[in-house]
Amino acid sequence: MEGGPLKSTLLIPRPETILPNADSIAARLRLKQLHLLIALDDHGSLHRAADEIALTQPGATKALREIEATLGATLFVRSPQGIQPNELGRCVIRYARLIHMDVAHLREEMAGILQGTGGRLAIGAITGAITGALVDALARLRER
Repeated sequence: MEGGPLKSTLLIPRPETILPNADSIAARLRLKQLHLLIALDDHGSLHRAADEIALTQPGATKALREIEATLGATLFVRSPQGIQPNELGRCVIRYARLIHMDVAHLREEMAGILQGTGGRLAIGAITGAITGALVDALARLRER
């Protein structure tokens, strides 16, 4: 219909479209591919994203095709001006960034444990006890 409302970038799956299960996605996606998605979002260009993560442009194109095949959906709109994520792409990129940050936090926590300054401690206490003996005990533990 001419002059009608613009089409949304939201992709509505056809009835025959079935998303792969989480185990299948986890088995096939690699961290480098998630890094590519983040770089694509940051730069809007396959060439610049490929440069950032030390891939050739054809390698980045192949990796993006593999990601889209793994997820069973197109994630980006390609145009002469570059590459922009569609609604599903924005969703996947958001999770790629979360996974990337989790890996960074994992490394930081491991470094802290190896240096003797990190780790996790869980304590159950009555609220009133926190201001007394518990705070003192934690301070002594930290000094050690």
